[in-house]
Amino acid sequence: MKEEEASRLAGTPHLINLNEDPMLDRKVIYDIKADTPLTCGRRNKAAAHKLQLGGTGITPDHCQFVTGEDGNVTVKPLDAKAMEHIKVNGVSLTSMDGMVLKPNDRICLGPSAIFLFKNNAKASEASMEDTDENPISFDTAADEVAQNENLAEKAEQEKNRAEQEASAKKMVADLEAKMEAERAANAIALKEKEAQMAKMMSEAGSDEEMKKKLLAEIAASKL
Repeated sequence: MKEEEASRLAGTPHLINLNEDPMLDRKVIYDIKADTPLTCGRRNKAAAHKLQLGGTGITPDHCQFVTGEDGNVTVKPLDAKAMEHIKVNGVSLTSMDGMVLKPNDRICLGPSAIFLFKNNAKASEASMEDTDENPISFDTAADEVAQNENLAEKAEQEKNRAEQEASAKKMVADLEAKMEAERAANAIALKEKEAQMAKMMSEAGSDEEMKKKLLAEIAASKL
């Protein structure tokens, strides 16, 4: 812990925990060294990860924090299944390439383990203010996650509704097309029937009884 405290004071990149209990808030620091990624995974006696967590969604090899030559730190999933359980500022990662972090970014791992990313060398690029007068709290970060989850749920519901509407419109269009095809086929059949009757009328000549019978058949075919 002395080494990590020294790193924090020196301003090197690190994670600091946020907790709803004021007695536990900002008490744990995880140093992110330039030459060694900070890795995170499910808590296990045999695990070698420095950052070990429990809870739903935490995979055995969850993610890592890697420092680039430019001094930027990137959080990268170590397992594709972990992406949705790695949230930066409330938004889940969508790529195995990860995301470059900015100072004061809020990182949620699993259901509720929240950390604040610090990097004094990049302080001017901070994503949010974090001062003694206006500190970033656990509640602020947790609410951010909840709001984005609600937005994602609404977006999924809207997508499903749009798909259902498109499917219903297609069914109606297909039914109308089928009915139109049937009407066209019936019209052709009627014309052929009328042509056949006209020919029979012509062939009937002066036979009035035959003509009346044919006219009755023509009328019945139009009903």
